[in-house]
Amino acid sequence: IEGVPYLFIRFAIDTGGESRVMALIGHVVGSGLTEDKKHQAYRLQILYKDSRCQEWIIRYIFEQERMIRKKKLGG
Repeated sequence: IEGVPYLFIRFAIDTGGESRVMALIGHVVGSGLTEDKKHQAYRLQILYKDSRCQEWIIRYIFEQERMIRKKKLGG
C-alpha cells in the first residue's frame, strides 16, 4: 500500500451487545511489521463522518480494555 494516502476500511464491532458494521475512511499515518514479524500493520487516522461512529469505537476500546484488566486480575 506504499504511496496510498487514504484507505476505505470496513469492520464489525460489538459493543454492549450490539453489533455494528463500520465503514470509514482513514488517512495512513504509518506502517510496519507486527511484533511477530508475520503481518503488516497500518496506523490510520480515521476521518469520522459523524460523532456516533467515533463514540462507538471509543466504547468498544474501553470495553476491550476492561475485559483485559478483568482477565489479568483473575476474574
